[in-house]
Amino acid sequence: MGGGGSVTPLDIEQQAEEMAMQLLQIQDVGERRKQMMQIKASNPTLYAVVQRKMEDIRQQGASQGRKMAGQQPPQ
Repeated sequence: MGGGGSVTPLDIEQQAEEMAMQLLQIQDVGERRKQMMQIKASNPTLYAVVQRKMEDIRQQGASQGRKMAGQQPPQ
């Protein structure tokens, strides 16, 4: 890819999703926060989308856990 091309909202969505997955794998909350601050400083728009994606991923995990808990075999 050449430089100077415009970045589309879809590009930002995809980049944010990848970053969110990587950030959620970081166990150290302080390290995750530091990386989030770096993103915020360099690209506030991307930061906002990454935050939303992280929340979406957390919600998905929580709802999957509830579904699995609800799949107890009947007695």
